Amino acid sequence: PLVALLGSGSAAAREHAAGALANLANGRPEHAEAVGAAKALPPLLALLQQAPEGKDAAALRGCGGAGVAARAASALALASLHAPNAAEVRSEGGVAVLATALGAGVSEAAAALVNVSKGDAAARDALLAAGGAALLVREVSAGAPAAQAEAAGAIATLAADSARLAEAVVAAGAVLPLTLLLTWGAGAAKKQAASALGALAAASKANRDAVVEAEAVPPLLSLLQVDKAAADGSAAAIEAASALATLLSGDEPLQAAVVAEDGLAAIAALLRDGAAKAAGEAHRRRKEE
Repeated sequence: PLVALLGSGSAAAREHAAGALANLANGRPEHAEAVGAAKALPPLLALLQQAPEGKDAAALRGCGGAGVAARAASALALASLHAPNAAEVRSEGGVAVLATALGAGVSEAAAALVNVSKGDAAARDALLAAGGAALLVREVSAGAPAAQAEAAGAIATLAADSARLAEAVVAAGAVLPLTLLLTWGAGAAKKQAASALGALAAASKANRDAVVEAEAVPPLLSLLQVDKAAADGSAAAIEAASALATLLSGDEPLQAAVVAEDGLAAIAALLRDGAAKAAGEAHRRRKEE
């Protein structure tokens, strides 16, 4: 019944059906498999092709995805965690459909693009051919907070998966808006921006130099000193430390600059916090045994 509603129900019914499929696929591999077996993927892709265009798409970019297309993109993202489903989406031309939806302001399409493209060279080529690098950078630059986090997370995953895609994202101008997110982004966006910058820097020396030249190191150091009691702050600090490790490797002048900025104290504090948390978890587990 849910799959039938995707093609024949009212707009509200299609939205609820797509949302129900997303919830069904969320976190349960056997359920994601069932979504694919029920032939839900083609009608979900068809719903994405109804995403608004023109002025309506521009308005949607200001507030994040909404409605039927957003629910369909979420369902595809979650269902595509099951590898055969991702393969079916690719075979149905889903990369181009998802990229077009992202361009129309459906920010949830970013996560679906990651799950469909990761580990598949042809899908990554299709994503680049569809202008996916520039679309992701645009979301990071001008999307709603949730959209910025989604796009930065997509860049982080895809850049770690493909040096070619990392180069394309940097060429599209990703480094500066990602650096700005470290300071001005919401908690989740800061974490994903730090992760993305680390992944881009790890892909090539030219990328690494671009991240350093954008002066990403000072805000990365600042993230190490945020309130660790907040989940977002702690996660952002960990990603910032990872990015800094990549940037500092083999660069003695930059290492000296970090020492001069008292960066070692922040790094040591993060290590102490991590050790204390690990010790607390170990103590809790011992008490439960």
